[in-house]
Amino acid sequence: MRQQKKNMSKIKKNTSGRNFNNIELMAALYDIDDILGRGLCEYVLLHETAKSLTEGYELKGDGIYVGILKKNITSSNMNTFKFYLAESKNVSMRDDGFDYQWGDVPVHVKIIKRNYKYFDYPDTKFYSASEYKIPNPFSEYWKARFLIK
Repeated sequence: MRQQKKNMSKIKKNTSGRNFNNIELMAALYDIDDILGRGLCEYVLLHETAKSLTEGYELKGDGIYVGILKKNITSSNMNTFKFYLAESKNVSMRDDGFDYQWGDVPVHVKIIKRNYKYFDYPDTKFYSASEYKIPNPFSEYWKARFLIK
């Protein structure tokens, strides 16, 4: 039982468990926004990143979480992402997305393969100098956020 709890704690933490400050997270968000913009790829913010904007607070959490609908991904997009991530730290490309680090902040990009109503008409939130899309309705997404595939 102890071993199982130990393994579960590893699964829940995507990083060392560190919560980053607003400035660190904002820099990482600007970076992924730039990369996805260069690839002409629409995205939505997910998890704690979206929650921070919804609540109107500064960014908080253990990283930046972004989702891209599979229908918006092309091989050209992926080649662009790989090109700009070539010199990033800890890049991990997977079938369901990719991860990398901007400074010390982990950035998680998930490719959303199924259709969910939360992403049909995303809400727009303004933050700092940009606008970002978040799931709509957010309250329903938040309850089901760990089931998104």
